[in-house]
Amino acid sequence: VVSGWWAIRNDKAAEAGTNIDMPGDDQRYSKTKLNKTLPPGRLDEMVEEVLNGMGSSGAWSNLPGDDCRVGCNCEDALYRKVATNPKHLDLARRIAAQGAVLLKNDEV
Repeated sequence: VVSGWWAIRNDKAAEAGTNIDMPGDDQRYSKTKLNKTLPPGRLDEMVEEVLNGMGSSGAWSNLPGDDCRVGCNCEDALYRKVATNPKHLDLARRIAAQGAVLLKNDEV
């Protein structure tokens, strides 16, 4: 489970099942903090779940050199591509609609 950007409001989110805190710059998931607050084994479980997801998505596969994946310099792909034609916008909307998952926020 990945949090929405700046959605985590307390330190119990990792224990409750949120593996990634986005965007990750608020220090909620610092190694020191997590080691102090999580039950034994939970941090390892979080890392394993993230790495399994990355592996099953092909993050380390032999893709073309211009793709954006782990270890790449994605600046060009993320900030210099123009994707504003109607075909691209339609694709982006379909991907967003099919990939959206909403979870109830119970103050965790």
